[in-house]
Amino acid sequence: MTTTASAPDAARSMTMGEFFALVREGRLVVQRCAACGALTVPPKVVCPSCEGVRWDRATLGGDGEIASYTVIRVPPAQHAPEAPYVIAVVRMAEGVSLLGRLTGVPVDGASVGMPVRFGLGFAVGGDFMPNPNTLFWGGAGGSLAIIDMDARATYAYAMNKMGGGRAGDMRAFAPISAVWEALASQTRGRRTPDREHPHPVRGAT
Repeated sequence: MTTTASAPDAARSMTMGEFFALVREGRLVVQRCAACGALTVPPKVVCPSCEGVRWDRATLGGDGEIASYTVIRVPPAQHAPEAPYVIAVVRMAEGVSLLGRLTGVPVDGASVGMPVRFGLGFAVGGDFMPNPNTLFWGGAGGSLAIIDMDARATYAYAMNKMGGGRAGDMRAFAPISAVWEALASQTRGRRTPDREHPHPVRGAT
């Protein structure tokens, strides 16, 4: 699903700075050619489909699936504590592709065709977490933080023994399940985490 974004200067092409500023706000806004309607990302001056130079803006819905991926085992120095991690090319529902980092899933859990959803910082839990309004973040060594918006509960798990830099260490799931089983005894409609459900991507790069 796309929605057309209006802006006084929408006829011109976006800059990369504008694109990433919107991403940091949690919005996937791309260019739509005013002549042929083709979507394009990253921003371009000339439409690759018809060579048009006038643009509208369109906001993507955020849903897609993994088209390809790679496991980063030797990362840049600033990301060394987080390795290994997955970088994925995601084919969005609207047809364009984005590059992003997959979070909340072990590196051997990624697969082509896996449904994902754009998220920034915290990923949206969906069926993976106790309810659809749960946000989560997987950190280095298997640490995990969860915010359940409906239960008004926050849970954080930090490893006292690092798991080799991996995110999504399964040791975190036993206490998570215990916490939400306790919540479920007081509040109807909660679900315990489904370890097999695919996970969202954290952001676009």
